[in-house]
Amino acid sequence: MIRIFVRIAIAWGLAAGAASSATAQTRDEYVVKIQQLLAASGYDTVVVEFDAAPVLLNRDQMLDGLQEHYPEDLKDQGIGGNIETLLRVDSNGTIGDVLILTSSGESALDQAASRVAADMVYSPALRADVPVQVWVSIWLTFEVK
Repeated sequence: MIRIFVRIAIAWGLAAGAASSATAQTRDEYVVKIQQLLAASGYDTVVVEFDAAPVLLNRDQMLDGLQEHYPEDLKDQGIGGNIETLLRVDSNGTIGDVLILTSSGESALDQAASRVAADMVYSPALRADVPVQVWVSIWLTFEVK
């Protein structure tokens, strides 16, 4: 069973854990969306909280990767897009799996986003000061500059 760790207070910008019913509903819908994707990909999931969120450690390399992996034909045509990826950050901070949560509509961009995401390195999430495996959602944007 894979656990989805969420830190609602930080992930949703809530003060002292207080949530409006609209925010709670949006959060719940989002968690369901993630659970559905993971289930469709063969993962069993449970949602639990963690104490410290993972932190991206190689941001500059990731930004370089966006340019390196940008499909040349799409870049030449001025076609870009936003892709929401779902990353399994293992307890050592490496990426164990990459899923596409929201497609750009361009399969070549989605594949490029998966390659960029696979090269990311995070500090591990912590639960009671113990590194744990978590899923992280991150948007990647390809755009012509």
